[in-house]
Amino acid sequence: EEFSIDDQCFRHHVLKGMSSLVTAKVNVGVSYFRKIQHMPNYFDWTDELLQGLASVRFLYLSGCTMDVLGMADHHNLPQFSNLSCLQIRVLNYFAWNALPSLLQNAPNLKVLVLKKDRKHWRAKFNKDSIWHQPQLVPGCLSKTLYEIEI
Repeated sequence: EEFSIDDQCFRHHVLKGMSSLVTAKVNVGVSYFRKIQHMPNYFDWTDELLQGLASVRFLYLSGCTMDVLGMADHHNLPQFSNLSCLQIRVLNYFAWNALPSLLQNAPNLKVLVLKKDRKHWRAKFNKDSIWHQPQLVPGCLSKTLYEIEI
């Protein structure tokens, strides 16, 4: 089974009974999300949406989705135990902040695909997009990951 969501309005989505799901494509958020970053419900709703997708094997997260995850002060991300392929698109904002948590919660990840979001190719790097060194090296990097595509 495949699940795809493209929601620029940030509705509250709760997914249940999705254990047979194989592939999920998530595009939530807007490219001008910085203007509404003080609305913590959106962060929680994105976390809840991902909780419902915890059993997927293939996960695609858009640049806007990664920005939402990267702006959250905390990460209540689920354990993606079945995840073997993670593809993310990155804008030039906060997206990098979420990557260590995603990798830490994907212990069996085999393939990581990183792409620049071409829709926002004119976006410029700023001080918020600086990489923050994680405290721990995610386990998948030393145990299961065998392919990184950039």
